[in-house]
Amino acid sequence: GMLFSLLGLIASTSSVLLCVLSVRKARISAEKLIAAFTLCRKLLPFIMVGLMASIGFALVCVLLYEVCWIYTLGRASAFNIKLVIFVLLIIGSLVFMVLKSLFLLKKCFALFEPQDMQVHGAAVSETDAPELWRWVRELAQHGQAIVPDNIVVGLFEGFYVTASPVQIEKGARLTGNTLYFPLSYAAFMDKDEVAAVIGHELGHFSGNDTVYTLHFAGLYAGMENSLDYFYRDVASSGWLERLALNPTIHLGLWFYRQFHETVNGWSRVRELAADAAGARTSSPQALAASLLRFSALNERFNAPMELFFNRKLETHDLVLSLFAALREGGRFDVAASLEQELAHPTDSHPPTRARIEQLNVPLDEALLARASRPADEADYQWMRSLFHDASAISAALTAGMARNVEAHHDAYQAE
Repeated sequence: GMLFSLLGLIASTSSVLLCVLSVRKARISAEKLIAAFTLCRKLLPFIMVGLMASIGFALVCVLLYEVCWIYTLGRASAFNIKLVIFVLLIIGSLVFMVLKSLFLLKKCFALFEPQDMQVHGAAVSETDAPELWRWVRELAQHGQAIVPDNIVVGLFEGFYVTASPVQIEKGARLTGNTLYFPLSYAAFMDKDEVAAVIGHELGHFSGNDTVYTLHFAGLYAGMENSLDYFYRDVASSGWLERLALNPTIHLGLWFYRQFHETVNGWSRVRELAADAAGARTSSPQALAASLLRFSALNERFNAPMELFFNRKLETHDLVLSLFAALREGGRFDVAASLEQELAHPTDSHPPTRARIEQLNVPLDEALLARASRPADEADYQWMRSLFHDASAISAALTAGMARNVEAHHDAYQAE
């Protein structure tokens, strides 16, 4: 028991040293971050499985020691026999748990594999969106970036790119580089503003950022998702399993938290570099206006979206309904947007004010007036012109989301 405890102590201590040294190295540069994480990705699963086995077998040995002690008490009594049987049952459960934990080796390796992104949307081909594909190619060429392999249109999330596999909800699985294009946001922004945002996103597929975006971001996101899944799996186990597995899962979570601050720091640096790419693709003023307008749109979307998710908004085209609702609201309030950080599924953004200052764009009346302008029919029609049949795409996405809302409501009522 002492030997296995010592092995567990060595495994956990080596993991702590590996993490501390790796994080220190990762703070030097983004390239060092990728190298350090790659090393940890190879070593940490072995350490975690070693820790699982060491703690489990240490507990088995301690209980076997108690069984031996019972036999030294002298003549066997009914109580002693029952006690031995009880302890042996616990030992059997522990042995089963330890053997089961060894099969978690594959799951531990999966902690550091890219995870599919679950997306509610529709992949559009050049037949579906000829102008959109032509325009994105022009923007990629202008920004010296990689043309995405897929374009997925959706309703809710903001613009983003990902190199992780994308699983369309009740649809195809897409591999390669994917650009997500939200119809809802694009309907309220002009062509230059959308060009700046797409230029920013495609900027992640250019220069030194390409390696980070293509090879690291997906792995890191996969680590977070898998640790969270693993934690929930352990939390639902019996107390014996938790006794042996909790130290291992908490070690993994601690490891992730140590890396997280450093990753966020480099993520902010990457975002500012991508902002420069977006400004070159369109203009600094257009990108600054899009940042302010994007945050304001989030606030204005809340009320109609709440009605939709509460089944109080009947619509066959959610984008059209959003446009009708926001057009009646007049100018947007962009003042509160300055200190906000835009949401993103894979990256951490600096506050909007800091991003605009980095673009050297003055926060004057002209910028605020542009960003806060009322919903414009011209912007909405321009977005529609990018697609062969924008209404059909939006209606299909709306119907799919409405079915999800109904299913969620039925499940809630049943529970």
